[in-house]
Order: sequence, then structure tokens, then C-alpha cells
Amino acid sequence: MNIKRREFINYTLGSLALTSIPYKIFSFDKLPNFSQKKLKRLSFNAYNTTDIEGTWRLTEIEGKIPEEIQGRFIKIGPGTKENFGTKLNHFFDGDAYLSCFDISSDKITLTARFLNSPHRSEELINQKMLYNEFGTQSPEKKNKGRKNQPNINFIPFHDSLLALSEGGHPLEIDSKTFEAKGIYNFNNSLPKNVSFTAHPKFDSLKGEWYSFGITQGLSKALNIFKTNTQSGKLDELYSINQKNVYMIHDMTMTENYLIFVIPPAYFKITDIILGKKPMSETLEFDSKAKTTVLILPKNPNDSRFEKLELSLPPCLVFHLGNAFEENGKIKFQTFLSEDDSLLKLINEWHLDNVRPAKLPSLFNLTIDLKNKKIEAISKIIANYDFPIFNPLINMKKNQYIYAAQMENKNDPMAFSGLSKIDLVNGNILTLPMKKNEVCGEPFFIPSVTLPNQCEDCGYIAYQGYNQDRNESFLEIRDALDFNFVAKIWAGRYLPLGFHGHYLSH
Repeated sequence: MNIKRREFINYTLGSLALTSIPYKIFSFDKLPNFSQKKLKRLSFNAYNTTDIEGTWRLTEIEGKIPEEIQGRFIKIGPGTKENFGTKLNHFFDGDAYLSCFDISSDKITLTARFLNSPHRSEELINQKMLYNEFGTQSPEKKNKGRKNQPNINFIPFHDSLLALSEGGHPLEIDSKTFEAKGIYNFNNSLPKNVSFTAHPKFDSLKGEWYSFGITQGLSKALNIFKTNTQSGKLDELYSINQKNVYMIHDMTMTENYLIFVIPPAYFKITDIILGKKPMSETLEFDSKAKTTVLILPKNPNDSRFEKLELSLPPCLVFHLGNAFEENGKIKFQTFLSEDDSLLKLINEWHLDNVRPAKLPSLFNLTIDLKNKKIEAISKIIANYDFPIFNPLINMKKNQYIYAAQMENKNDPMAFSGLSKIDLVNGNILTLPMKKNEVCGEPFFIPSVTLPNQCEDCGYIAYQGYNQDRNESFLEIRDALDFNFVAKIWAGRYLPLGFHGHYLSH
């Protein structure tokens, strides 16, 4: 795989074309009533169950779609909250479901379908819940262990897409039809007992992917890889022994360093091996331990760069923002929660009432490489997560970051708005959602006509859900001022999903 800077832009902006393949189409005017009773929380309805699969041409469009937006908005997430009569308990549970809004000069289509992983296919054949989900045990006495659920994120890789599970190996899917090709192991270079992150990172300057995984079992090693651009195989850069299997969801990087923020949240190996309770319930948070900031040179053999391990107070972290080097220092953004109440909230998401939680806050960190210390840490704003920034500014100094707002205390997973956060001047521009609407993770689409004019020259788009219409949509806003550009109605319900990308034609 030989990926240059232009191809990196195509990774974020895209390089793949959609062929509209007709699937068997199911149509529901309302949410399928899979639960004993319908919960009224907006997030529950936005992330519920669907059986809808197919390809449709969309015609209800408000505003005007800019001519420079020609591509696909693809998201992945759980598409079910029930499996053969068993109610799924956790926010992360459910078979992987992909939705794709495809915009071209002459038409707009929507494709939505489940990703038929080997585990899902086996359950469909047997008409039983054979595998345990992350937060729900199979009712079968002789179940087949944990399900490899590729429902978190995806990346374009070679001529395919890789759907990422974080608990196992990626699922390779056809980039045109979205048919599953099988479990992917990077030409046998990813060991069977090593997982693969849901957030690999691409270095556009060197044309290289960086990723990580955890050795499953008693070893607990954090394995860090670089993809060999010629063979497509993974070259192991580091294998770092860990005291525990820590919950490491994301990473970021600069030109010379990889950065991890590792919370004192870990899975209890004994409980996992015994398999008597869901994996989510084996996750412990040690409030007396430190959060580790791990900084590793991209080239382990380059003596100019040193490994650093620094400490923060105990906190939970899911996502990081951009990182860059400046005057012998590393600066980056991360989202931190001061305890594990967010974990408890998403564990109990299926209940009618949710407990109060201390939600993530955006922090700026400065690492002094010469003196090997955290020079500064500043809190920018509370109750935000799901960050994005202009991909053209990757590993360079960024002024702006965009994030989803979690201001609804009674239903924080129903994101209540999007904000543009000025990291230099402290200004915050917020786009609140309409009543009974919720947004998902935003996309950033750099302007093709003004790519180098300004960091915020481009568009912000997000997939959303309208509860009054019980319908999904894709909305596009100007990244400069959040002015309305266009809204495409899906004509049907799509579970909102987690992460995604915009891939231009």
C-alpha cells in the first residue's frame, strides 16, 4: 500500500465510488416495536433497532448542496437492540449497520445494510443468539464466547473498507456493495490473539498508517504497529507489557511521536476468562491510580526522540483531538472525565432513567519534551465529545476543533448540538439542535475551491434523527459560521451509529 498526501486527503475526502445495488427492501413508517414498552428518551429512539436494508434515491432536499460536495457520507454503528428475543443492554451492543448517503451531480442515493460478519451469519443460520455481546450475555448455556462486533468505525484500505470492532480483527467489506469479504489480518501479520484499534491514524507526510492492539489473555501487552506501505503488512514497533488490560480507545500523533492517554480503567482478566458476566461488567476504574500519558517515537531506532511516560490525575478518556510539535513541545487536545460515571451511564443506557454522570471536558495539554514534563493543562469547555478538525491541518497547529455537545443532563447521549471551539481565542460558536432532534458525530469536508485559504474553509455535516417524523437526515452547514446549507431527508429510520467518514468521488 503506497499512500501519498493526496491519497490521505482522499481517505478523508474519499476515493471510492458507490454502485447502487438493489437489496431486499423492508419499509417501516414507524420504529419497529421490538421492546416491551417504548422508552421516551430521545437517545433510545435515535439508537434503536431497524430491519431496513436497501438502496433508495432521495428527493426531499432543503437548501442546495454545493457542487464541490461529491462523495459518500458513511457511518457505522449498532443496528439492533434485540437479538432473537434477547434485549441488548449496552449502548455499544448490536450488529454492525452501515448507512451511506451518496451525493453525485445527478442524484442522491442512500444505502443501508447490516454487515454480515461470520458471527452474525452464524446466528442468522441457527436463529439463535450464540455469542455474547459487550454488555449482554447469550441465553444459551453453551454459548460460543464473545462476538467480534465491527460496529465502531471503518477505514478505506486498498480497494476495500475495513469495519473495525476494537475487540478483535477488522471485517473486510466490499467498497461498492458493502458485502462482507471476511475477517482481515493484514496478510497474516496481525496475530490471532491481538485486537485492532477502532481509531488507526494516517500520517499524510510519510504515507503510513499507525495502529495498536492489545494481546488478549494473560500477556496484556500493548502492541503498536506501522503498516508496511509495500506489502500492506503490519510491522510491530512496540510491544509494551501492561499491568492490566486498559481501556484504550483512541490515539493521536505528531510528525515524530505517537500519543496515548491511558485511563486507570481496565478489564479484569479472571472475569473475562470465566465468562460468567458481560465484558462491560468486568471493567474496573481505579480512582486511586494515575492516568498515563504515553509518548512514543514513531521510529523506535531514532536516538533523537525519546519515549516519555507522564501522569495525570485519574480520569476516563475516549477520544483525542489533533496534536502537533512546536518549539520543542507537543501540544494536543483530549477529552477527559474525572470519574467512571460515564461508563456506568452507558452500561445502564437501556433503563428508563439514567444516573447523573460527569461528562467529558475538552482539555489542551502541552508536553515539554526537553524537561520531560507536562508543562500545562487547561480546561476549555465541559460536556463535549466526538471531536473532529480539518484533516488538512492534521499534525499541524490547529486553531479550531468541532465537537458534539452533551448538555441534556437527563439524556446526555442525545447530543444536543455542535460547537466550533476556538483553541486560540477561547470563542465558542454553537449550533443547537431543534426540539426532538439529535445529531451524531460531525464530518468535516474541506473546501475544494479554497483548500488553503483558511482552516475553517469547508463544511460541517452530520447525520441526525428527528423524533417527530421518526426519520433520519443528513444536514450540511458552513464550517465558518454554521450557516445552513442543505438538509437531505432519508425517508426512513436509520440507527444513528458511532463513527464515520466522508469519502469523495
